[in-house]
Amino acid sequence: MPPVSSFLLSCLSFLIALSIALPSQAHTATPSSQTAAVKRIVWLTPDSTQVGQSRVGFGVADRLVKYVSAQLPDIEHSVVRANAKRSMKMLQQGETACHASLIRSAEREQIAYFSNTLLLAPMQLIVRADKLEALPRDAQGEVDLRKLLADETLRGVLTDKRSYGEYIDSVLATRPENRAVFSHSHGDFGGKLLQMLLADRADYLIDYPTAMDLLLNHSPGSDPQALRSLPIQGASELVVGGVACPRTPWGLAAITQIDRALSTPAGVALLRESSDRLLRPEARRVCASRQDAFYKDRARPSKVF
Repeated sequence: MPPVSSFLLSCLSFLIALSIALPSQAHTATPSSQTAAVKRIVWLTPDSTQVGQSRVGFGVADRLVKYVSAQLPDIEHSVVRANAKRSMKMLQQGETACHASLIRSAEREQIAYFSNTLLLAPMQLIVRADKLEALPRDAQGEVDLRKLLADETLRGVLTDKRSYGEYIDSVLATRPENRAVFSHSHGDFGGKLLQMLLADRADYLIDYPTAMDLLLNHSPGSDPQALRSLPIQGASELVVGGVACPRTPWGLAAITQIDRALSTPAGVALLRESSDRLLRPEARRVCASRQDAFYKDRARPSKVF
């Protein structure tokens, strides 16, 4: 088990008020925006990953869309598989589309309304096992991401327009030019990049450790020790994900209805189970109290005013 000291300390601070530790779901709106008609929602979701003859994924976004569609039968629902770059462009342009599972950040709140759905452990560095010794790490085994991104001897891959959590995003935004670090716009938010590591076409990327576990478990003949996950210095805060709709009168009306559907006991149970799917057992155990507080708050509809 890789060292996760900073992450464990973050989880153990669950007594901090939820309103301080997590982004607020409340938004400001004018009375007229509450009356916007929502006749149809185009749901933007990541694609599953092709592994051999089958497609694999956690199914979190698809299960959420199926549930909300059943709760809002008067609205027409359709699904479009879209990568991060296309999804962000559609939200920014104010199209009548909502993303089913998007990491929340201050930058994204400028173009979208959010309904919080997931509380997740921070992403980690996924690296080929044969490159472990070349990584810049501290005494706790955490990776110095700034130094790594400047290293031209190691090949890094990123997903264009994907958010990796606010701290990692801030490091990526100020990284130096490096021909060994590439950005891609795959539709599965990272699954194809993980396969690049297995094929020795890249050395490292950033993702959830469970994404690595999923790929290795569904790749026949692959070495279960071929890839490793390591914590990143400074990336210790939990990550909030949610449904995102454009910051327009239509988007506010849509997110309000979606939020109410997800605030039911069945909706909260679905979200909690989805969150568990994306966490390793150790992370679920350590952060159980923070998860309990998050989903207790999630059971109450957001105050949209």
